[in-house]
Amino acid sequence: MPSRLSFGLPLGLLGLVLLFGGDALPTLAGDDSTQQLALAGLRLELGLLSLAFAGATLGPGTIRARLGLDKSRVARSELAILAAGTVAVSYAIYGVIELAELAENSSLSVLESELSGIGGSTLLLVTLSFALAAPLAEELLCRGLAQRGLVWRLGPAAGIALAGALFGTLHVDPVHAVSAGVLGLYLGAIAYLADSTRASIVCHLINNLLAVLSAAWGIGVGPARPLGIGLGLLLAALALGFVWRRAGAPPRLPGSFPNALPRDERATETGTFESD
Repeated sequence: MPSRLSFGLPLGLLGLVLLFGGDALPTLAGDDSTQQLALAGLRLELGLLSLAFAGATLGPGTIRARLGLDKSRVARSELAILAAGTVAVSYAIYGVIELAELAENSSLSVLESELSGIGGSTLLLVTLSFALAAPLAEELLCRGLAQRGLVWRLGPAAGIALAGALFGTLHVDPVHAVSAGVLGLYLGAIAYLADSTRASIVCHLINNLLAVLSAAWGIGVGPARPLGIGLGLLLAALALGFVWRRAGAPPRLPGSFPNALPRDERATETGTFESD
């Protein structure tokens, strides 16, 4: 335990400093507002990542078990379907925001404006911050550390809902927070179904990468329409339902979680099946 404390406490302190300790990184971007935004985002994501690993280190069990870093129980082809579902539900959520005329008053419009037409080193920096660091840090904290602990204590529905609420809260702006919270429910269902945050990280990453590139390159899908929103939600539901049926019901977290055996050892003892 002393060795875990000596590692976890400084890591947690580092996370808090990165989250609340000023804007040292953004000043490196000079007067480029988009690079400043990307560096500010990178600082925050590094802070969240530090807190996730600090929490996993200071708690009982292995870091891998606490953060859900075991191999996903869904096959790669099924993961591709879930990624398509994530993009579909994200499109539907943004469509609702557009129809409700809320986008212009949110941080989403500011972000879209900042990313429009960017390229070169700025695009690489934005991709690193929003499409790589954000999915990794946010999924390990929300779907890994938070959701797995909450599901163990409160059950899947409450655990996924509360982790989704935490995910939304991290986005601060009310419109962005609500939209992220809804997306968080879908990502939470993916992580629970896959029994691994690896799956939700991949789906989150693909969704964010497409969002960054479409904003940077001016690729749009036209104005939002109720039919398109409905089809997006239907596709997302069908993707989740199809993979759920093929992979089978998610395994219940054993009562000893987070001191549980690795899944391969659990499968040997309980006879459960893990797909390749």
